[in-house]
Amino acid sequence: MKTRTITAMSAALCFLGVGCFGDDTPDLPETVPVTGEVVYQGNPVGKAIITFIPTGSGKGGRALSNDDGTYTARTFFGASADREGLVPGTYKVTIFKDASDSDAPKQSAGTATVNERGETVFSGDYASGDTSAAAMIAKSALPDEYNSPQNTPLEITVVAGEPMVEFFDIP
Repeated sequence: MKTRTITAMSAALCFLGVGCFGDDTPDLPETVPVTGEVVYQGNPVGKAIITFIPTGSGKGGRALSNDDGTYTARTFFGASADREGLVPGTYKVTIFKDASDSDAPKQSAGTATVNERGETVFSGDYASGDTSAAAMIAKSALPDEYNSPQNTPLEITVVAGEPMVEFFDIP
């Protein structure tokens, strides 16, 4: 009888989550606040997708600029966990502004979104059978080099405990 009582109490405690399931909040790395502004040819760039791609291992980040060009970077650690700021490290930075959402002439059909890993993902008319390069990639209102992780001249280093303001001035 004593064994059944202890077993029943253990099962009840386990069911209530005491000691069986642990903390459901993952241990996430600390992030550092990173804010700033995106300017192209002297004008603020609103609705730009800023992607922070780690040059080593680690999590990337992203931001969407406001109409006045200002942004706040965020790091996404999964579907239900994200934090404002970036994990300390060095990042290549890409900036994409959909040409169809600006005064620049629209040169191709498509959209750009950012997945939870902080990568820019393009889609367009190729879904309807058009597999041309123009249909597969949305045209950026900014120079192409700023949208390419391989060619971007933009790079930042985030240092632990040192919030930063990064001004991206695209000529």
